[in-house]
Amino acid sequence: MNVSYRAEIIQKLTAREAIRKRPRMYVGATNGQGILYLVCELIHNSIEEALAGYCNQIDVDLNYDGSIAVTDNGRGISTELYPKTEKSFLESVMTTMFARDCGSNERYKVTGGWNGFGLAVVNALSEWVKITVWREGKTSSQKYERGIALTELEVIPSTEYRAGNAARTGIQRYRSL
Repeated sequence: MNVSYRAEIIQKLTAREAIRKRPRMYVGATNGQGILYLVCELIHNSIEEALAGYCNQIDVDLNYDGSIAVTDNGRGISTELYPKTEKSFLESVMTTMFARDCGSNERYKVTGGWNGFGLAVVNALSEWVKITVWREGKTSSQKYERGIALTELEVIPSTEYRAGNAARTGIQRYRSL
C-alpha cells in the first residue's frame, strides 16, 4: 500500500473546530462525565478568584430548563481589548485556547482549572452561553452559540458598584459524539 503523506492533506482546524471534532481530548468523555467536567471548569474559575482572595461568594444554580449558572463576586474578567486577538479579553478567553495570564505569578499562586483553555472548551461544547461581567462600574455581556459569538460585547454603565462574573450555559444539550 503506497499512501503518500503530503502537506495538502493536513487539516488546520480552529480551536473551536478541534474541540468539537475531538471533545474527548478535552473533557475525557462525551457522556455525563464530560458534562460534569464542563460544569467543574465553570466553577473552578470562581474558585481561583476565591483562592486568590478576590471572591467570597460563589453561587451555582441548576435551572429547570437544564441550564447551569455560576455567579461570583470576584474581580470580573477584563473586557479591555486584547492585542493578541484584537478582540475583548472576555471574547478571547471564551473563544481562544490559552488566552489567559495563568502563567503570570502575579495573578494566581494556585489554579484549579485548565490553565488557559477551560472557558473556550466549555463554550465550544455548549449549545449556548451567556456571560455577564460586572467590572469597574460597567455591566458587560455577550452571547455565544456552540463557541461562536452571536453578539458583540455589550457594555452599559452600572448605577450600582458590583464586581464579578455570571456564566449561564446550556451544556445539558451537549451532544454525544
